[in-house]
Formats: sequence, C-alpha cells, structure tokens
Amino acid sequence: MNFNLFNLFKQKRRHKKKDESTLCLVLDSVEKLTSHATKLVFQQPEVPLYYEPGQFLTIIDEVAGKKLRRAYSLCSSPYLNEPLAVVVKRVAGGKMSNHINDHYKPGMQVEVMPPAGSFTTNYEKSQKRELFFIGGGSGITPLFSILKTVLQQEPKSSITLIYGNRDVDSIIFKDELNHWREKIISLASYIF
Repeated sequence: MNFNLFNLFKQKRRHKKKDESTLCLVLDSVEKLTSHATKLVFQQPEVPLYYEPGQFLTIIDEVAGKKLRRAYSLCSSPYLNEPLAVVVKRVAGGKMSNHINDHYKPGMQVEVMPPAGSFTTNYEKSQKRELFFIGGGSGITPLFSILKTVLQQEPKSSITLIYGNRDVDSIIFKDELNHWREKIISLASYIF
C-alpha cells in the first residue's frame, strides 16, 4: 500500500494579497443537527460562488456592539450541486457561535467573506486512492464535504474515517455517516 498523507492535499499556494471583499448571502434554512450544532444553508447567490470541498466561509456580524469575524467550514460540495452550507457548533463563551445558534433564521442576510482555505484535494473519476481521515467533534465538517465528494467523484477510492465525540448525541451528521458505513471501507466512531 502506497500511502502518503502529505501528498494528499495540494501544495501550499503562493501567498496572495488577502481579498477583504465581502458579500451578502441569504439564509435558506437553519437546521439543528445536535443540541450544540446548527447547519446554515444559504440561497444560491446571483453569481455562483466558486469553492472547493474542505474550504471555509468567514461570517461577519456585529455582536454586543463589536464586529466579529469567524471562520466556519463548509459541509456542502460543489460537485454535488448542493447549496452552500456551513456548520456552527455552540462554544461555551463563544460570542459568535452562541449569537448564530440563538438568532439566525431563514431569510436573514449574512455578511461573509469569499470561501477560502487550502485543505483541499483534486478529484478524478479514474483515481484509486486509499484515504485516511481523523476528526473530532465539529472537525468532521470539512471532512464531511471531502468525504461525500470522494464517494461521488472517485468511486474506486477507499476511505477510512476515525471520528471521536464526547457522547452519541453530539455526533454531527450521525445519520449520513451511518448510511455511508456501507460505502466507506472503515468507519470508527469513538466517544471520549
């Protein structure tokens, strides 16, 4: 088995000047995934956003009189023609995560920065790779985007996922992951 984790993801890109432009997206739906995690699904903007599985979206909002920016991993995949979506896990003392979980509703306009991040890979139907992922808690979010893309775009590739959580009720995407057990060579879920 030829396995090299460091070659899985694209080499770091040359640093470009940071794009500070923002855009406004409209929330299509807000779905509780667990008691502490919410999925935000956005309406398709007039000009479609380009992104790759594994990237994140930075949400900008004013909380208690201060403008905050927080990055949230995309759980959607452009290869599956899904609407743009992120998961926000409530964090004790987290100003933005609590604000989002308590106040975001369908129809709201949300200021965001364009998708960013280099935790991505290339997909080819002919590829046959052995992929190994480890994640915990809300760390499943970018992996979820990549996993479902690999399952659809690279049917010959095999996947091993180790995913840890505090308890069964905190497993994000529990139903989808259980469904994928048939397609994923190995799925181990641990409660810590």
